[in-house]
Amino acid sequence: MSKKKVLAKIRELQKLPGNDKCTDCGSEDVSWAVLNHGFLICVKCAGVHRGLGVQYSQVRSTELDVDCWDEKTFAEFEAKGNSRAQKIFEANVPKYYLSPRECMNDLVRKNWIETKYLEKAFRASETTLINVRMPERALVRWLHKRNDSGKWQKRYCILFHDTLSYFTNSSTSLPSGTINISNSSVKITDRKLGEKCEYGRFKFQITCESNRTYTLSAMTGTELF
Repeated sequence: MSKKKVLAKIRELQKLPGNDKCTDCGSEDVSWAVLNHGFLICVKCAGVHRGLGVQYSQVRSTELDVDCWDEKTFAEFEAKGNSRAQKIFEANVPKYYLSPRECMNDLVRKNWIETKYLEKAFRASETTLINVRMPERALVRWLHKRNDSGKWQKRYCILFHDTLSYFTNSSTSLPSGTINISNSSVKITDRKLGEKCEYGRFKFQITCESNRTYTLSAMTGTELF
């Protein structure tokens, strides 16, 4: 097939019901494909799939890797597709399990894809309560963080396992920074007499092994992790 015909047939695949969104995270970007499973994914999920190895995921671009698309490949994608893949690989997802459809965090995305395709923990034939390795959800809060110049900035924070990631807003997928809290100390600091509390009454500091200290604040006690 000519390149033009291949691209046209790929566009037709992307318009099929269920194929218009990434199989793993629900993003409207479906510019990548997993050939051995017959479904479409986004560029961010494609990066995680590549890390699994070709024995698990054979990832190709729908725009650049046109040479790998032939009639047999198209037939397999038409027979399989995103909806069927979700029914197979997500047959037994526990209600408490956090997916990138709920939280677009890179750590959540990586954990979700590895659990689905490496461990195959959610397939109907698997005992998910034994195989699932993420029994807790990520904790999400809006907090104020003081930068190095002393200015307070509102940040979207996600505490997942032993990592606190902070973002400029809730729609940003890449964090502005991360704090490993596994070997860190946390101290609740008192407000000085006359100190304004416009950025939160509850101020705390996280000191890492590198001796770097992060100062954060919440308006109420319920906003703390």
